[in-house]
Amino acid sequence: MKDVSAAGSDTLFLRLQQEIDSLPPAIQANAKQLLNDGTNGTTFYAIAKILAEKEVNDITITFSNNWPWVFSSDSAVQFIDENIYGDFGIIASTAIGTMVQLTTNITVYLDPNFLLIFFFDAALVQLGSYIGPGTTEGNTALTQSSISGTWSIPKTDKDA
Repeated sequence: MKDVSAAGSDTLFLRLQQEIDSLPPAIQANAKQLLNDGTNGTTFYAIAKILAEKEVNDITITFSNNWPWVFSSDSAVQFIDENIYGDFGIIASTAIGTMVQLTTNITVYLDPNFLLIFFFDAALVQLGSYIGPGTTEGNTALTQSSISGTWSIPKTDKDA
């Protein structure tokens, strides 16, 4: 049986290579690093879900497939979760533990083809990236840079 996550990530990386010049210039630089580093270091198959609503000033990015952290912020966002349909994606980093410890802000880009999330430290060094499918609707691209926040381990029902 073919690994759907691997096939899906190959398709996403190929599409990103083909369409990188059409991305906003600030996103292109981050995406090029994703292409350069995406097959090296540590990669995790994960499904991103952005939980936010219009005019609500907080964002939570959760990942399934046993990814043990969520990224939370109280910065204003423009992204709403029901636009994102994907059931796979890849988190890539040269050191996942370092990425989680040092991330202080993220940049999110969403269009009909991609959901791209870039993780940065306080010095704006890119620590890791996520690539997944984009929106189900033909929306225009949405982007927000420097969303401050932190990683945490989500509470479970038994923690409450």
